[in-house]
Parts: sequence; C-alpha cells; structure tokens
Amino acid sequence: MLILCGSSLGFMEREVLGKKSPLFGRRSAQLLLRPFGFRESAAFHPGWSHADHAQAYFVCGGLPAYLECFDRDRSIEQNLAANFFRDSAALAREPEFLLREELRDVANYHGVLHAMAALGETTNGGIARAAGLGDRALPYYLGTLMELGYVRRRHPLHGAANTARETRYAIADPLLRFWFRFVYPNLSRIPVLGPERSVRELVRPHFDAFCGEAFERLCREAIPLLHAAETITATTTIGEFWAKDVQIDTVALRDDGVIELGECKWCAVRSPAALRAELATKIPSFPNRRAATVRLRYFTRDRVRPPIAVSGAPHETWHHLAALNAGG
Repeated sequence: MLILCGSSLGFMEREVLGKKSPLFGRRSAQLLLRPFGFRESAAFHPGWSHADHAQAYFVCGGLPAYLECFDRDRSIEQNLAANFFRDSAALAREPEFLLREELRDVANYHGVLHAMAALGETTNGGIARAAGLGDRALPYYLGTLMELGYVRRRHPLHGAANTARETRYAIADPLLRFWFRFVYPNLSRIPVLGPERSVRELVRPHFDAFCGEAFERLCREAIPLLHAAETITATTTIGEFWAKDVQIDTVALRDDGVIELGECKWCAVRSPAALRAELATKIPSFPNRRAATVRLRYFTRDRVRPPIAVSGAPHETWHHLAALNAGG
C-alpha cells in the first residue's frame, strides 16, 4: 500500500492526481482531512478561558500547526503580537507563502482578499471595484480561491432557489481573514509601530467586530451538535438569511416542519430582553413558505439570564460559549 500526503491542495490535484501524473486514474481512495472543530481546537490550550479558546479558533481555525504557534502562557494579544507582527515569526508571512505556492499573479489575489477582509466587500461588483479588476475577470480569481478552500460562496437560506443577485462571498480560511484584515493593509506601519503597539492600535479597536462575524459561523457549526444533544434527528439544512435591512445570523430548515432562527452576540449582552426583541422584529421578514413552526435560538459569548418566557411566543433556547465548548 502506498499512501501519499500533502498540504498543498493545488499541487496534489495537479501534479499527483492530474492527467499528466503517472498515478492518474490509479488511486483507490482519497481523503480530504478537514480542520478540527472548536471543541477539538480548544484542547490545544488547556487552562484558557472559553473566550480565549474562541479567539484563537477565530484566528487559526482548526489547523494544528497554527494552533501550536499560540503559547498557552501568553494572552491572545501577546500571541498575536508574537506570531503576526514580528517579521521573523512563522505566521507573519504564512498567507503570502500559501498563495505564492498555489497561484500565479499573486497581486490580483491579494487585491481580492484585501477587498473582502479589510474593506468588507461581499458582492461581485464591490470586490471587483475594490480590487481594481473588471467584472469579467473577477470570476476567475474567485473560482480559483474557492477551489482552494480560501473563499466560500454564500446565499441566504430561505427554502427556495437562490438567484445570482443574492450571491455573496466571504473568506473561508480564518488565518487569511485575519491576515488580510489586520496585517496586509498595514505592512508599512507595522515595522514603525512594533509588535505590541501594532496589536494595541491596529487590532484591538476592531477585534470584537472581527470575532463577532466569526462567532456567527461558530454558532452555525454548533447546531448539528446541539441537535444531537437534544436528540433531534430531522434532516437539517443550516445557513443564514439576509434581505434588505435584515440579517438573521443562523437558520436551520428541518424536514420535520420546524424552522430555527437564531441571533448571535459576541459582545456583552446588557439586556437579554432587548436581544429577544431584536430577533422578534426580524421574524416577519423571513419567508416561511411552508408555514413551519418557528423556534428561536440565542447565542451569547457570556452566560446570561434568559428573560421571562412570554405566553404564546415561539419556543426559545439560550446558549453561551462555555456550553457550546462543552457540547450543549
């Protein structure tokens, strides 16, 4: 038996499994190893708080090599300074290395990823304008990045066929998302500021917002685990929903006649009742075409006391980060 392993997806597809390879058509099996999930990633840093575990996961994803760069005896900010804002650090140039190893014309890919991570562009037109590319050229770059797993296509989940106008794009790789948000736009400033000051001035003011978006994705990842813990066996499609002026962070369409809608809050929740009211205002905008039973989930970083249940209101469940890490 011959087993070949490689971390460069492009190289493995082109050179090892491609048509010009002697192994083309001869493989008997293949396995794409996925990154660890949140719970498994947390085990790399025992003794950390649940929030620290989450922040490391939001930056490193579930890749062991990246997680091992974070020292359990340092704070998150100290680890960011040591690993991303020192030129000699292993992760300081890792995204550049990854892209140069897989791609040609790296500058245009940099422009696309910067437009998405730092400028917040999500649509074809917005990304193309920010990256300085034509609308016809952009699909090639987005397609390549999606093939490598660096970018993902997003659609609102509402139970009907999606249209091209609904399509959005997001960076799927956590390390690339952090690096192109905080490091790449500031490459000329970082040597002047130094590692610690770079984190204080460039990262800290915007880090909660960065984590908030990643927390929404973590919550969507957690829904199948919550269903297992709750002995829900229905087949479920999980995503998010947006329309004009409305964003619902988590949507779970179940085949047992139930729709779950969820709200995620990374920052401190001062009023759980206000959070409930916020989601309540969004429910009428969701197209419940099947007249399914609506159930609500609230996800918070910190443990909160749920407000008193309202008679006749949809069934609701409250989850905090520690419970998600523990599995419930």
